[in-house]
Amino acid sequence: VRLDELQAFARRSNVSLQTIGQAVFALVSAFYTQSLDITFGSVLSGRDDDERSRLLFPTMNTVPIRVILHGSGTDMLRYVQDNFTNIKQWQHYPLRKALSAAGVDGRLFESLFIYQKSLEQEQDKGEKLYTSIEGYSDVEYPVCVEMEVVNEILVWRCAAKEEVFDKEGSKQLLDRMDDVLRHLMNQPETPVIEITAKGTSVCGLPAFTKKQSCTISSSETVDGRDV
Repeated sequence: VRLDELQAFARRSNVSLQTIGQAVFALVSAFYTQSLDITFGSVLSGRDDDERSRLLFPTMNTVPIRVILHGSGTDMLRYVQDNFTNIKQWQHYPLRKALSAAGVDGRLFESLFIYQKSLEQEQDKGEKLYTSIEGYSDVEYPVCVEMEVVNEILVWRCAAKEEVFDKEGSKQLLDRMDDVLRHLMNQPETPVIEITAKGTSVCGLPAFTKKQSCTISSSETVDGRDV
């Protein structure tokens, strides 16, 4: 998806690019977890003012995001934006303390979403110092999806544990992110949930019938295969 298309859609919907990314990730996660109540982590920079932006040490923090699927695409986007606006005030509160205060024993979520906006600016047209051939990430969470704008094009990236997604499974996940984004852009007033004879379909994705946990883990089965 081109950046100008995405920005025009964001302006029409009166939401941020971060909101669009989180909404798409929640909708795709609903398909994999077979649940309409989703919780995932979102990594925030913590540099939300001039003073913090000048700090020389890391200020990143992970906050839990809960999304309950409902309404149309426009309804979902506005709901996710309002939810995120309320959560941002807690972005400097340590996740470990939040889990303790909530009485959560273990992890609250098993997947991460990251919006990398640092490269949204004009890319350096100078000579490249290196070319990436292949990458590998040893991620803490089973699934981590990153959204970034590179050369005026939206790019999705995925890092996943091998027992959750293989290479083909990761590619399919990213293709579904694109499919859901296009669905929201082309049919914003269409309900995000459709009940069919085959089960529940989210934004045109294959229908599911079983309702499981609200985190992506290695125990789900989708389309007859373990993920």
